[in-house]
Amino acid sequence: MTAESTPASPAPAPAPGPPGGNTEPGGAEPALTPEAARERIAALKLDQPDLYAAYHNPRDRSHETAKARVTALFAQAYPEKGPTTETRTDPATGVPIKVPVDAQGAAFDEVPATAEGYSAVIDDSIPPTLDGKIDAADRQAAACHFRALGLTRGEARELSGYMVSRGAQFDALQREHHLSGRAPALAAERVQRQGQVAAKKLQADWGDGYDGRMEQAKAVVDGAPGFGRFLAETGLGNHEGVIRLLDRVAQRRAGKQ
Repeated sequence: MTAESTPASPAPAPAPGPPGGNTEPGGAEPALTPEAARERIAALKLDQPDLYAAYHNPRDRSHETAKARVTALFAQAYPEKGPTTETRTDPATGVPIKVPVDAQGAAFDEVPATAEGYSAVIDDSIPPTLDGKIDAADRQAAACHFRALGLTRGEARELSGYMVSRGAQFDALQREHHLSGRAPALAAERVQRQGQVAAKKLQADWGDGYDGRMEQAKAVVDGAPGFGRFLAETGLGNHEGVIRLLDRVAQRRAGKQ
């Protein structure tokens, strides 16, 4: 597993601030209705080009702030997609704790026994605007990958979100560059830059353990038939969040979590 994989798709279209309002990447978003938030997202590129550019450029000094703003806007746009919690008794201590659960009431920190056990979190991660564009075969393939990887429901929801986001990003590039046909090349360039940025961040965080942890993450991928090819085709093998998720799985298997 490397932090530099094969080309894939781009980054999802973010969310705008009020027309004529604060256009700096760091400005806070006001509370919005879901409908208003979706309109902001659709008009982001035109209404807030600075925020749009910072969100799509990991090297921009305002990238993290822009990313936080866009994430907050998506949360307002699709409030029903957030996990709910239930109060359950911790089996180890007997103390009541709040546990994130999916739409079927299954705890997010549990590993389902079958691929079907991931269906609710996959459905939950798909925004209404994309619901009809992701067919049953794609959902089933994702569920089989998640089961082979041994992901918890929470990890599956996170990875499913990355998958949906990557697909939306590539669709956006295709629309923007459909006449020139440059979308695949631009996507490949973006994935390569993403891998370079991810490698630097992970090397800084993991220090001397970087090579070993990357090998462990690769071992997780190798144990899930077809998943390595999927990462290569989509470019998600270069995604920092995906690599960190696979590292968490590897650490759990090694009993270090």
